[in-house]
Amino acid sequence: MSAHYLHSLFDFPRARILRDLGEQVNPGGMLLIVDHGSVAPWSWNQGATIPTPDETLAGLALDSTSWHVLRCEARDRTATGPGGQTAEVTDNVIALRRTG
Repeated sequence: MSAHYLHSLFDFPRARILRDLGEQVNPGGMLLIVDHGSVAPWSWNQGATIPTPDETLAGLALDSTSWHVLRCEARDRTATGPGGQTAEVTDNVIALRRTG
């Protein structure tokens, strides 16, 4: 199962949605979450509050005896904006394997 860039300007139960997604993963399966870790300079939403990978992982409230964390990190990349400009942005990557 995966969730990519699940963000909103509106208040919504993001952590619950991601937890519910994780509940659909069978033992041996994976949950992959990829999020924005920063805001590009051309973004209209410069005031966004973005959780860190560790904050997102903690919000999942997973049973540590049933999940193995494969990756929980921020990764930088070069993004290209609508006018062709480039900037370094950060993506958060969380990869988990269900063990039980």
